[in-house]
Formats: sequence, structure tokens, C-alpha cells
Amino acid sequence: PLPAEKQEERAGCEFGWHKQNFLPAAEKDPVVGPALQAMRAKLADSPNTSEQKFMLWHRDTFQIPEGAVQLSSRQTCAAQAFRLGQRTYAFQYHIEVDDKLGLQWAHMFSVGADSFEDKENWKPVDTETESAVKEHVENCISEGSVSAAEEFTRTTVHGLLREAAAARQEADGPSKRGRI
Repeated sequence: PLPAEKQEERAGCEFGWHKQNFLPAAEKDPVVGPALQAMRAKLADSPNTSEQKFMLWHRDTFQIPEGAVQLSSRQTCAAQAFRLGQRTYAFQYHIEVDDKLGLQWAHMFSVGADSFEDKENWKPVDTETESAVKEHVENCISEGSVSAAEEFTRTTVHGLLREAAAARQEADGPSKRGRI
């Protein structure tokens, strides 16, 4: 829906758990800000990493819509997350991926799984790349990056539920506030 229009805005393939660069707007955001704080608290318990990593698996990107607030970026793909209006969020990375799904996706990536291609057209990676991908995901799990990302996701979901409740209250107006 929001494709990148220029070749240089396309990402190429990004796969694995990679650091996000959160912008100042993310720190102040009512949903992402608390999620970042929760993630950092979880990372403080893990002496092996302090990077805020999330699972990426894409070959495309998008343009940040006019009027949206950009929340994160990466050098290899600038458009990573944004908020549009008060309560619409978009993430290029996959906040839903936990350790089990991350390992499953590593296998799928290695066998060449591609949702845009028929299975007979999948192209598996070479053995060296397959080993490196598996090792990368296992390292991110053991260092605590994945559990920290899970904490971000839990806090984000709770924040979105709070925002949904606030939107309902605003829509109901003052006469229905406080009722269940």
C-alpha cells in the first residue's frame, strides 16, 4: 500500500535479528516509549547485549506517509516504523516473532521459502549461509535479544489496548464514561 517509489529506497533482503535505531519521537510516543523502557529493563538483566534487536524478513520497504511520525530506522532500510495519527502503528520488523518462531523462520529462509513464489521455485541458501543463519538466531536467543523483543511486544500490545479503550471513551463522550 505504501511502496517505495525509487530503486534506492528498496531494501534488498534483510533477514534475522537486527538493531533498530529508535528516533526521539519513539521515546515520547505513548505506546512505543513505554515498550522501549520495558525492553531496556529486560536488556539490563542480560549482560551479553544492550542492542534493541527485532526480527526482519523482507525484500521490500515503504515510504513513511505524509503526516506520519517516524519511530525507527536502519541504515540499510530507513523506513522501519511509524505512527499515523494518534493510534495507527506500522512496523517493518516482526514484533510477533519469539524464539520458537525465529528458529522456524531461520529454517524456512534456509530452504528458500518465499511467499511470493510457488514452492518449486524456491531457492535454498548454501550450507555455509544456512549454518550462519541458524547460529545468528541461536546467538540472539541466548544473549537475551529475543526475550527483550518479546517484552517490547507485550508492552506494545498493552499500550495499544489502552489506546483502544481511550478511543472508545472519546467516542462515547462524557455521558458513558465510567460505565462497564
